[in-house]
Amino acid sequence: MPFWLARSVVFCWFLIGIVGAALFARGLIQLVSMVGLRPEMLKPSYFAFPLLLFAGYALVGVTGLGVLTNRRWALVLFRMLAPLLLAYSILGPLVAGAPGPWDWVLILLAVLSVIAAFWAKPRDRIVSAIRVTRVPAGEAPPEIRGAWVGMVLPLKHKRVSRYLTAGVVSVLKHLLTFRYKVQGGYIVQSSVAIAALEAANPQAAKWWRDNTRFNNRSRRNLLFPEDCCEAID
Repeated sequence: MPFWLARSVVFCWFLIGIVGAALFARGLIQLVSMVGLRPEMLKPSYFAFPLLLFAGYALVGVTGLGVLTNRRWALVLFRMLAPLLLAYSILGPLVAGAPGPWDWVLILLAVLSVIAAFWAKPRDRIVSAIRVTRVPAGEAPPEIRGAWVGMVLPLKHKRVSRYLTAGVVSVLKHLLTFRYKVQGGYIVQSSVAIAALEAANPQAAKWWRDNTRFNNRSRRNLLFPEDCCEAID
């Protein structure tokens, strides 16, 4: 299965999870406030199953959000939930009666979810660190940018992706004029990167502290282009 289709399937479950969470909250509010409830609705057999169903959809939605944001625990949980979703989507309508159009949509989505969970083609591999192999482009002087070459830096996000970026010197100007650029690469937290640079090249690290808003205590991120790095698992 192509990566884009797998993410589309997960996004559909995320949307269903939002609806499920809203219905679950509504059911709890009605149950607690007794607003709009008939006497027969107070039986556990009446409200327990819908609330559990909506809670399950909400859990799937949270898992979908985790998968979309590249959380490892979410992928593990999604692989556990996908077969259960398929089983429920098939058995539920059979027990209740003839499946309707919505049931067929859920069955198709559940089948695609199993395929996405186990056989989706990954967009890229998960890596823990990078080794800088070429001088990255940027606003810093060439000798400062060259100090990164050969360094091994731990990643903040474990996949290569695309981000909105601004120059390290003119970041405030870009912020005020909305002149961002979309660039692909690896993200390293600036405090971690500059601390590592301090040990290898104190003069280069001093330039970053004196001329930019990136320093040892900064929560900002530095982007290293994919073609300047070697991924380390």
